[in-house]
Amino acid sequence: MRKLLSILLLLCSVTLAFAVTALHLSPEHLDPKDDIELLLEITQAAENVAAVNIHYRLLGESIWLSKAMQQDQPGSVFWRGEIPRSVVANNEFEYRFEMQLSSGNTEYLPLDDGKTYFTINPNSPSGTQTDGFVLLSDESSISADDGYVLAVSFLALADDIDPHSIKVYVGGRDVTKQAQITGDVLVYRDEKPRAGIQKAMIVANVEGKELYSDTWITQILPGTGRSGIPFKLRGNVNFSAHIYAESSDDLTYSVAKDDYRTWADLYGNYGILDLQTNLLISSLEDSHAQPVNRFTFGLQLPVLDVFVGDYSPNLSNYTLSGKNIRGIYASLHSEYLALSFAHGESMRKTKSEGNLAQGIPKSGTFKQEALGARLSMGRDNGFRIGFSGSRHRDVVSSLDEQYYRYQTSSGDTLYSVMAQDNAVIGVDARLNVPEQHVLMGFEMAGSITNKNTIPGPMTSEEWEDYLDLDLLGLEIDPEDYADLFVINKNMQPFLPSMANVAWLAYLRMYVWNNFLNVQYNETGSAFYSLGSYVQPQDTKTLSITDQISIGRLLSLTAGYSTTEDNVTGHKSETNSYQNIFAQAILRIPRYPYLKAAFYDNIGENKANTAIEDSIFVPYNRDSQNFSFGIGYNISQIPYVPTQIDLSYRLGNDFSEHDFTLGQGWETLTDNENSGVSLSMNNRFTMIPLRTQFAYTTAKNKNLILDKSYQNSSFYFKADVSLWQNRIKPYLSYRKTTLKGAYDPQDYANINLGVESFPIKNMTATADLGFKSYANDLDGAKDYDTTTFRICLTQRF
Repeated sequence: MRKLLSILLLLCSVTLAFAVTALHLSPEHLDPKDDIELLLEITQAAENVAAVNIHYRLLGESIWLSKAMQQDQPGSVFWRGEIPRSVVANNEFEYRFEMQLSSGNTEYLPLDDGKTYFTINPNSPSGTQTDGFVLLSDESSISADDGYVLAVSFLALADDIDPHSIKVYVGGRDVTKQAQITGDVLVYRDEKPRAGIQKAMIVANVEGKELYSDTWITQILPGTGRSGIPFKLRGNVNFSAHIYAESSDDLTYSVAKDDYRTWADLYGNYGILDLQTNLLISSLEDSHAQPVNRFTFGLQLPVLDVFVGDYSPNLSNYTLSGKNIRGIYASLHSEYLALSFAHGESMRKTKSEGNLAQGIPKSGTFKQEALGARLSMGRDNGFRIGFSGSRHRDVVSSLDEQYYRYQTSSGDTLYSVMAQDNAVIGVDARLNVPEQHVLMGFEMAGSITNKNTIPGPMTSEEWEDYLDLDLLGLEIDPEDYADLFVINKNMQPFLPSMANVAWLAYLRMYVWNNFLNVQYNETGSAFYSLGSYVQPQDTKTLSITDQISIGRLLSLTAGYSTTEDNVTGHKSETNSYQNIFAQAILRIPRYPYLKAAFYDNIGENKANTAIEDSIFVPYNRDSQNFSFGIGYNISQIPYVPTQIDLSYRLGNDFSEHDFTLGQGWETLTDNENSGVSLSMNNRFTMIPLRTQFAYTTAKNKNLILDKSYQNSSFYFKADVSLWQNRIKPYLSYRKTTLKGAYDPQDYANINLGVESFPIKNMTATADLGFKSYANDLDGAKDYDTTTFRICLTQRF
């Protein structure tokens, strides 16, 4: 049932407000001698996606590895990436997509529920399975002291098999060179195998057809002559550098700075102990800016996790979530109780000397400290309740006064930056009933925030004058609590209320072949949390998504969300937005797949009748988009198997305001847009050539001005695999053309490079790129840039 639920979630990419939606189809067939190519299509809000990464790991492991994806061309909805064949060959693995948004948020496909991922078992490569390979060494379990032996007979195929095409894969590695082939028998030996499960497979070309054997599994038991808990190390070490040159610094939008970076991600395992080390060093590190360099050391035991360095703890949605802290994080956990703690620097102090000659004063940023803790009780597969708290404080003493306060010519005191105090406490509960496929929960948090702690705390006399506390019978001296929180008139608001509160509730369930996700959240106008990504203040949002899937054949996903501000009723108008979306994909094995999507976004405002003498200007906004497409993996072409994907999009964007306050509406925008995207991959079987084409065109017509804007982009890439895929020279060309109401312009990019694999598990890439800009009406604006890039990666 878990796998069935996983299938239902594969294409579910909707976040709370449907910021980004995406489609992905897992590959049907894999070849262990090739990297695993993945294609992701952003179907909505593609312009908000800054980067996409693939996270992957072998099934049963806890550590994710990462690989960046590449966009076909700027503005394209297609992102492509590869998982190295040497990492997952012949092993079942799972993966997900991490979409980094320009806002700083991160979204995942499938939804980040901690359970559901795309799963692939590459034991069924492309081609046809045959029983012509007969296993002679049929021991199902052996001792590591005896060594591992793979003996296979292919007598039935001996007359037709191409002996040079035989590939032997053991434990996910190509061991063909270490195998011995004598007549119609193949033998591979490993005198010192590692304990665990060993998988083996043979692939060969017989009469021009690709055939593969069964997957043979052998359990290797720890021997007496070696440690029963060997230390396992994996990961990667990398180095990259970029060198830039521009024909004219004045014409380019920005002058890139030469840079280099080196980074390493190492993971070790020794029995129940897991170790993790992450390091990034970049030449872009600048003491006058926030850190670029990163380092992390982690230690994990069944009941204890400790991370030192840069870490992003996730205590709860409203306290600490997704923000980097340089310090220490520790979590002590058992089946029924867990205690987490985080402390460190969330922002470092910076200083800028300014330029007195140009009238630019000195400025800086305070060092900001973060502290968080969480206590949770209960079981993950039952009822769990948690209590969380966080505090962020700008340390005023970390920065000299001259970098944040100065006097104007009139004698006024101004702050170029203000120090803040922020504290958040929250409670959350969750009920998980796996047998019924039901998950429900809620979270509530309250915050207090001081927007300027530089003046210091109030005195007890100022406190009593500001609030008539004698009526309450309270005696409080704010100076006594200054080490915990600075209390003065800059607190927003001064006294806690529902405006300081944020809460959410959710329900996820699988019922009647549907995966249903309902969530409601409400945030007060004065709720601030410096430890989590910015919550839309003074808003409430309801989102509902539903998905039904019939195996891998059909997937239907639909959703509705509504967002409304002015929860506290303090503003003169209330803005509301409704979003509706639906997308479907039909995939029949060995036939083309069909896909379609529809989005409708409506916005309007209403007057707040509780506030008098306010100017209210009503407006209406409506944008609709519809897309449909077809794709096919054309394996029937004998010499050039081709994968093709074609999409067509059309839509409109309309808005109007009533500036005359009831006397008539004025149309502000009325646009029609359409576009076509074509992507095609070709693999040649007779020659080691692979080509990739992508074409995108978009048109926007302004019906009010009767003007049209057009842009088109063409992308081509070809690479050749030489010396058994050890060297891959490639050439890519991209051209983007802008036409219509603005000056005709062209951007052209050419990249020449080579990707090589000089030694085991090492990848070396060198790339020389040329970019040119041409303005057809004004040649004085033309410019050229050159970029040279190298990258070295060593995997363990």
